[in-house]
Amino acid sequence: MFYICNMENLGKLFTFLVTLLVIPIIKGFVIVTLWAWFIVPSFGVREVRIIEVIGFLIIYSFIRLKKFEENKEDYKQWEEAWVNILYIIIMSVITLIIGFIWKQFI
Repeated sequence: MFYICNMENLGKLFTFLVTLLVIPIIKGFVIVTLWAWFIVPSFGVREVRIIEVIGFLIIYSFIRLKKFEENKEDYKQWEEAWVNILYIIIMSVITLIIGFIWKQFI
């Protein structure tokens, strides 16, 4: 019998919400911070707002849209999604650390 509220479906919903909401906010924060550190002082342009960056990321994601591989098993796709989420978070932190160090030399 199919239950909407079983643990597997809740996990998939949580993964979807994290991907949809948290990842753009993290990426947006990194881009806004790096923009303020490097682009604003160098070129004298205005600071960007996080909502503008998230909008740009939505457009960029749409352009790069790719289809799930249908030959993979369902659970492997969700495992791969979590690996990608973790990768994005780790790379965002590393990028901010490197940017902060680089900013100290300017």
